[in-house]
Amino acid sequence: MKNLNLDQFQEILKIGTLKILKNIFETVGKDNINGFCLYSDSDASSISAAYNTKDYLVKKCNADPDEDFEYFKWYPAEWKEEGLPSVELDALSKMLFEISTSDNLSFAEYRKEIFSAILNSLLQLKEENLFLDLRDDFILVFYASDYFVASEEIEWIKKLNSTDKSNEFENWRNKSL
Repeated sequence: MKNLNLDQFQEILKIGTLKILKNIFETVGKDNINGFCLYSDSDASSISAAYNTKDYLVKKCNADPDEDFEYFKWYPAEWKEEGLPSVELDALSKMLFEISTSDNLSFAEYRKEIFSAILNSLLQLKEENLFLDLRDDFILVFYASDYFVASEEIEWIKKLNSTDKSNEFENWRNKSL
């Protein structure tokens, strides 16, 4: 991946994510947020963000009581807002798309590096205590759409969340296989 500086990628991603979070905290309130996610796709050709609120989670569960609670809790496509606007994430997505479609790319290595960089950006924000004063039920997620490697998904959740929350995700994810 000679065309991509991963340190620079992570720094731009972190700046964009901080702006998104600041906007969410100001408009929705820290006490209402119970989930935040950075996500990509199976080709690692885009990046975006999503968030959820406790009220929206309850609303989704009540509207479809036959579905698992964990599905609505952990699956960002079911959250209150996804595809949050961000100049930085849009620019990164454009760059990722161009790189992911190049002919001189080791795709498996590329995807692994991009997924790791996104996860590391979330971990940096977590280590800086950005999520410390949020709800007790707050979850942090990295997700890749159309990418169904349960062991990796479980590892990502374990790195980002408490043992109790990651065990809940692992039990649900293994049950849904």
